[in-house]
Amino acid sequence: MSLPRVLVIDDDPEIQSLLRSVLEEEGYQVLSAASTVHPVDVSQLHPALIILDIWLSGNDSGWGLLQELKVTPGARRIPVLLCTGDGALLTREADRINDLAAGILRKPFDLDEVVLRVATCLPGSPTGGSRPSA
Repeated sequence: MSLPRVLVIDDDPEIQSLLRSVLEEEGYQVLSAASTVHPVDVSQLHPALIILDIWLSGNDSGWGLLQELKVTPGARRIPVLLCTGDGALLTREADRINDLAAGILRKPFDLDEVVLRVATCLPGSPTGGSRPSA
């Protein structure tokens, strides 16, 4: 059985590393990108989930990528968790987020919440949403 593949698109290498570490420990295969990628390339990677930073390289290119993903055959059905620490943006764009994304990961995020959100987006995930307590 192959591991569910999670694509992390974030321009912060520390966040990429942290998410890779946590999600691989939970039984996921993690791929990462530091900037926007072409939606067709995303569909060819066959991720089960995308974790996408809204503010890539200081601008909102994550929004553009999300919109492109949602109209690209092979990518439009991939669930997306948007990542941001911009509370004002979350309030202002709540309807748009509900229409386009599977959910939100607020930065700074709690690692247990990350595991839970990923498991919620991926029924039948390796952890089933349960993380051993420390």
